[in-house]
Amino acid sequence: MKNLKKFLVEAKQNTYGSVLNNKENVDTIYNFLKKALMEITENTPYRGKSFYSDGDFSYKNKLNETDNSFYGTEFIYFRDTCVYKAYYRGGLVLENNL
Repeated sequence: MKNLKKFLVEAKQNTYGSVLNNKENVDTIYNFLKKALMEITENTPYRGKSFYSDGDFSYKNKLNETDNSFYGTEFIYFRDTCVYKAYYRGGLVLENNL
């Protein structure tokens, strides 16, 4: 429980995304997304870095930040076609609000 509280104090994040093109295998798209999200950097730990590619797939992340919050949009392309889009947002949760 202590680790859960620490996590909630540090950040809260919501993500809403969906596969846009049923022609591509959904599992393949989500497996690529997992790979892209493993490429986070210390400066952008919220989602993936701004660009990642592997074979015919590419991931693009448009991040916006303020002092206490962040939001953005991420896209996955198969060749030149956008097959996934997600919106995310989050921010600092103060300990006295728990």
